[in-house]
Amino acid sequence: MIVNTDATPSWSGYIFQGEVALCRAIESINNIVGPIPDDYYLRLEEDEDFSLQTNEIEVFQVKAYLDPKADKISKYKKVIEELINKYYYHKRVIADPSDGRKRIHQYYPRIRKKPIKCTLLTDKIIADFNPGLSNFEAKYSAATNFTCIQGVYTVSNIYQKLSDAIRISCANPTLTDDDIAAKVSHCCLNIAKIVKERHASKRKEKIDFKEIKQWIDAPLAFSEDLCWYEISKLFLKFLSEDLDAYDLDQADQLAEFSKIQSAIVELEKLPYKDLILLIKFYTTPHKALDKNNLRQSFGGFLEGAAVKSVVLKALRNLIEQPFYKHLQYTKISVSGEQNRYQLLNHNSEFDNSAPQQIKFQQHCEEFYKHPNTLDVDLYVTRHLTHTEEQIKSKVVNILDPNATPEELKRRLFGFITIDETINEINT
Repeated sequence: MIVNTDATPSWSGYIFQGEVALCRAIESINNIVGPIPDDYYLRLEEDEDFSLQTNEIEVFQVKAYLDPKADKISKYKKVIEELINKYYYHKRVIADPSDGRKRIHQYYPRIRKKPIKCTLLTDKIIADFNPGLSNFEAKYSAATNFTCIQGVYTVSNIYQKLSDAIRISCANPTLTDDDIAAKVSHCCLNIAKIVKERHASKRKEKIDFKEIKQWIDAPLAFSEDLCWYEISKLFLKFLSEDLDAYDLDQADQLAEFSKIQSAIVELEKLPYKDLILLIKFYTTPHKALDKNNLRQSFGGFLEGAAVKSVVLKALRNLIEQPFYKHLQYTKISVSGEQNRYQLLNHNSEFDNSAPQQIKFQQHCEEFYKHPNTLDVDLYVTRHLTHTEEQIKSKVVNILDPNATPEELKRRLFGFITIDETINEINT
């Protein structure tokens, strides 16, 4: 059974919004009677967060705030006003008189001939929401094209919503839960790649409903590609799932929240291949997937406690930002020597017993053989502290006897705890 890794971070504009867009598109496909028209499609981040073109166009804004005030209309008032201004009333774009390269958007209280349907989707239910918008200015409460859908598509239920929509689309009673889960992963992977490409290239593309239907109907199994996609979602989930515990009215907590949020967004913005390489090659070089049993091995590939205690703790406490593509930090010593610290998804401990020391020696040899050791001086773990000389004694049997001292030093490394790392780098 595929592990449910649907708890997409609510700090995210990319993954959650993409999956909500996908879900709404599939639900629209399911409502079509007969063949899917050629001109029905989904657009991402061109008209608001996404838009659907069917027999009419509808634009959507998606909001999943972590703020304790996320159930108050005040949090969404500007968003609602902007949507109504843009799609109910006329707009004129003029050059900024102080800077001709910039444009000023002016809205007029003259109703469009054909207002565009616009919808705000909120993760939270807004306790003081008035459907008639009577607590807004008259020009907003007069709008007939605005809808607010609250608490229907949420961070916690979007996986199930997608599963339900895809099951309806397939209309095949023989499909198992694993079959549906693989189809959900496949569709979400496709939409995630498109979102990332959209941000990297700024190229505007539509996704035809027919293409989405082909994703759903494609025969597939739980492949290694889908496995790495689910692992990447777990990685981001472990980093972000405690963000809603911050009290954003407290200045110190708001600062820490913003720092973590910014770091996670930087990780999520990495091209898909780079994000997978970061997890697979850099933060978890000591593990490998069992390709003969992907379903069983991928769920335990990452350790939530290790990701939080090492990676998240570093992002929270280190003053400098890492090189996000590798999650490495660099420290220049007083003597000018450069030390590179590699954050790990590592939670292992070894006691002084003979069996445990044999396992630790094997562990060190695995790291020594990994090509990443050429670019790392210290591997940052939750528990281990060992100098280069101590590691050298563990890997002496596999050292190249013809290597020069300089070559050996390039390949040797140490282990250091996250607490020591924070102290060394920050001072």
